[in-house]
Amino acid sequence: MVQQIQHRFHRHPLGLVEEQSNQKEKPYCYGCGEVISASSFSCLGCNYHLHRECALAPSTINHHPLHSHHSGFFLRERPSSYHSGYVCALCKKKRDMFFYECNRCWFALDIKCSFLLNKVGESIFESKDDDHVLLENHKDELKKLDCSWCHRSLLDSICFSIRTKRYFHKKCFIQLPTKTVHPFHRLNTLLLQCDASHFICKLCQKEDHDNYFYRCFACKFDIHLECINYWQRPVIEDEKYHEHPFTLFLKDSFICDACGTNGKFVSYICSTCHLQVHKDCTSLPRIIKVTRHDHALVHKYGAHEKHDCGICFDEVKTEHGSYHCLREDCDFIVHVNCATEDENLYYIVDEDEEKLHETNSSSITRVIEVNEHGEAIKIQNFNHEHNMVLEDKIKEDNADRHCDGCMLSISTSTPSYYCSENCNFFLHKSCAELPKIKHHWFHRFVATLKSKDLEICYLCNRVCSGLFYESIKEHEFLLFCMRCAMVPNVIKCEGHKHFLFYDYKCKGQCNGCGVDHRIGAFRCKECNFSLDFACMTLPPAVRHKCDAHLLKLSHRDHDDTEEHVCDVCEGERDPNRWYYYCPICDNSVHPKCVLGELPFVKNGVTFTPDYTDHQHDVSLVRKVDGYHYCVDCGHLCQDEEALKCRICNFIIHLKCSILLKRQMEHGKAIKIKHFNHRHNLMLEDKIKEDSTDRYCDGCMLSISTSTPFYYCSQCNFFIHKSCAELPKINRHWFHRFVATLLYKDYQICDLCYRISSGLFYRSTGETRTFHFCLRCFVVPSVIKCEMHQHFLFYDHNCKSRCKACGVRHRMGAFRCRKCKFGLDFACLTLPLAIRHKCDNHLLKLSYHDDENDHTEEHVCVVCEEERDPNHWYYYCRICDNSVHPKCALGELPFVKDGTTFTPDYTGHQHNLSFIRKVDGYHYCVHCRHLCQDEEALKCWTCNFIIHLKCSILLKRLPEADLNVGCPIM
Repeated sequence: MVQQIQHRFHRHPLGLVEEQSNQKEKPYCYGCGEVISASSFSCLGCNYHLHRECALAPSTINHHPLHSHHSGFFLRERPSSYHSGYVCALCKKKRDMFFYECNRCWFALDIKCSFLLNKVGESIFESKDDDHVLLENHKDELKKLDCSWCHRSLLDSICFSIRTKRYFHKKCFIQLPTKTVHPFHRLNTLLLQCDASHFICKLCQKEDHDNYFYRCFACKFDIHLECINYWQRPVIEDEKYHEHPFTLFLKDSFICDACGTNGKFVSYICSTCHLQVHKDCTSLPRIIKVTRHDHALVHKYGAHEKHDCGICFDEVKTEHGSYHCLREDCDFIVHVNCATEDENLYYIVDEDEEKLHETNSSSITRVIEVNEHGEAIKIQNFNHEHNMVLEDKIKEDNADRHCDGCMLSISTSTPSYYCSENCNFFLHKSCAELPKIKHHWFHRFVATLKSKDLEICYLCNRVCSGLFYESIKEHEFLLFCMRCAMVPNVIKCEGHKHFLFYDYKCKGQCNGCGVDHRIGAFRCKECNFSLDFACMTLPPAVRHKCDAHLLKLSHRDHDDTEEHVCDVCEGERDPNRWYYYCPICDNSVHPKCVLGELPFVKNGVTFTPDYTDHQHDVSLVRKVDGYHYCVDCGHLCQDEEALKCRICNFIIHLKCSILLKRQMEHGKAIKIKHFNHRHNLMLEDKIKEDSTDRYCDGCMLSISTSTPFYYCSQCNFFIHKSCAELPKINRHWFHRFVATLLYKDYQICDLCYRISSGLFYRSTGETRTFHFCLRCFVVPSVIKCEMHQHFLFYDHNCKSRCKACGVRHRMGAFRCRKCKFGLDFACLTLPLAIRHKCDNHLLKLSYHDDENDHTEEHVCVVCEEERDPNHWYYYCRICDNSVHPKCALGELPFVKDGTTFTPDYTGHQHNLSFIRKVDGYHYCVHCRHLCQDEEALKCWTCNFIIHLKCSILLKRLPEADLNVGCPIM
């Protein structure tokens, strides 16, 4: 018997303890969180204990029955308090214990649920879906879940459907009818189905996929499993939601008295109150607290004056239910669906609570001295070591002071606090009086005030210093800068005549800057006007060296002049976008030109070598003292933002350091220095026809004749202009983490699952690191592409097959709301045209065979195998050649020629180089065929050469520690 083990999650050896002592306080297992009463493995010095079962749990499970389509299922340590990726797929809870996680997708299973699984005999379910597991002796793990058929608690043996993620009592699943007749469809029998395709339930009108449903194939009539047995629950009675019982009532169509929206077929009525409601509305919470209002709201059925909804600002109809403010002196009213459609924007309030919790609490300052009016004139702020003194006004010559909270300038009329020890620390009086803990209207989670040297605000997407409100709860980790945190959800701004309210669903472009909205926007109910947080929080007035006066924010240029030019960069300016203007000198400036690259980052903030190409830390300097010249452009660094090294006196303009160093000619960067190349790069707008085999070292796509790009005059380095202008730090809509741009010789992209070289955006979560290739990173979440007539939007839950390649989606897909069309990242980012040795012309990507093509056989001219006419392929209309995408692109189409692979991946004793075309006559050491015009691996030490398809590289790369699965086409 094993007496001692070395567990991967603890630094000391764990010894076997056969029996626990009789002490009152029993130890807890660090793996599952339960009390240890039997034998365990323990480190007594650290008070670290594990059940024998938890300690000996395998670190890796291959082909887990709940997740058999991915092989790697790895044991992880207990999640941190703000871990975002772990929710158990079985019990639907996030518990403080060890868990198993798939490295290729988001699937996770806590260690207790992983012990429950046993395979079910196939003969029991031969008439239904056989993809089930039996869960026995589950104790309390699943007690809060209900059976999908009888809707009672799961206390017995359970059947869990892997495909549909549904739970059944074992008895219910065995007796589940395979066919039935429904009162709303008596003509034909409905048959039980379990299909991956999308369908719409005729009763609840909800779209779904990968679920059980009953279907009439003759009439295309579909009903959810959950909706088929409504009549088994004819009466719903729960005084917590309504004082009288609701009775089932079948009716073709109705308007719900609780929420005011249309319903079909199934409703519930209260004969006492004369109400007819949706089934879901029978359990509407009576009292809730929404983020948009300071007081609690109570649900009422009609009988109120006409009023606009406090969230969407449309009229709330008097005859239907709505939520009203509990306070008699407040007339705030909202639609039911507006208040409850997003669980992150409201929470239920217990009626037994006598007093609602205050939303804001705890001051960030300690008052030391007050004046005769009770005003604090001397305080101690949590973010500064010295006492601070109140100053009502500052002198004109000190007007360049900036608040260390919101990073905005302190005007002459704004009261502020300054450090009594003269250490250049200032705070607006309003910033100093902010609460330490706050509920922000953007979401329902508690936010805590913290100081940050350098962070990206989630709302305005700017890199900022100063004070932030930080919220960490239930998979949410958000940072709001002070400027955005103080903006109310309904506001009147100078740039528009009407009130603006925040709409989470607002799409389109910002009227201030023209940038697409990321997370909603402030919009006008009366007209098509919207603003994002970045423009809403622009300073109303700023100073700049181009003008002796204050430049004021202007919202529209009424000048009839044909040319509108920025007086700083001398580039063209859109007269319909916001700008800064001096009416005395008639100077107009872009906001970015007047504010600078990092307007809200504190002077002196340190940047590590990860963000710059310098060996030491460098500091941000807004004004350089003395005469220092930029190491890049050679110009004097005065009155411009710069980065300075305190160790070696290195200094460089900020505009020269971040990704690009520019020499501007008519506003166009014609010479740059890219962080990924040691030489300067020159701009070329077009390339000659005979040079079309050049590839971008960023996205690894070919450079076409009409695409502007940068090239190195000294070596074979090229990069698209669009790739070179990407920011070093960015955010992607796929998740919430900040991403940093870097170069990889080879890496697997977490979106398209292809092995690629070039530039990647890397973001690190709590348990894993994501890598996004540039081809996938630039794809928006909503897209219109040639192959489909409707817009496609990304759905993380889409599980159907890709229409282009037939492969089942792994982590969602781009799908159409109107039809069953879905695409994965791999197909959406395929090159539109390529060259191949099988044809002298360009092969263009085709989406389906011509309807006039009645050929029975569809064959790829490269591999000479059958080709599915419904899947995408490359085609030459002149020569009538059709090729599989994989045959046309090769095994590693986006790996750079010459990339070196170590013996760990190839099995050869030396490093091997990837070669697309082999010069001379060389024979493959494996198949003995000639290596010409085919991808191969070559050793420059011993002249070893092998076809790529013959090597073990393609098998070993997906299994390596490259974060995700294998490449697909």
